[in-house]
Amino acid sequence: MGTPKLDPFLNPRTNFLDAVIPASPEAVSKQFHAFDNPVPVLQPRHLEAPEGAKTINLLKIVSVAAGATVNLYSFTCKPGSTVVFYTYELITESVQASGVVEWFAKIDGRKLFHFHGDPTSNFRLLDATTILNVGFSETPVKCQVLMEPGQILTWEVKNNSGGALLIGARMSGYLDMNQRLSDAKFGD
Repeated sequence: MGTPKLDPFLNPRTNFLDAVIPASPEAVSKQFHAFDNPVPVLQPRHLEAPEGAKTINLLKIVSVAAGATVNLYSFTCKPGSTVVFYTYELITESVQASGVVEWFAKIDGRKLFHFHGDPTSNFRLLDATTILNVGFSETPVKCQVLMEPGQILTWEVKNNSGGALLIGARMSGYLDMNQRLSDAKFGD
């Protein structure tokens, strides 16, 4: 059959198959029909929203008084769906040292990011990933959070500074009503 060769004098911008010099008529037919039935590329569920899913970008920034603890926002997973979050971002206007602001992410009242944060302080989230004056981060923190129907995600913040601060949190992911795990257990 032979391998097709490229003709450097033909412009492949209009149709890339025009630049192919066939070795035989069979090779032309095989080359042409190879693109009739493309195979879709599916990304892993924890990196990108699958086809049919709706993307979610939760963001709230509030003014928190000195010494106050505030509930930033709550999000409830809809019945018949799953929610996957794959990034989060912690936002503040404070450029001071670590520990000025504390963030608490919980699902159904339980701590969410067990090993994110300061390892010498029981893994508390103390450092912002984004300073509000600079703009939003180009590299938010990666995570892998799967929410089942009815579960509630909450973000709370505590301001340990001497004055009021703008503090926020952002989470990005997708809501999927098509693919649902029927059982999260493996084995017997």
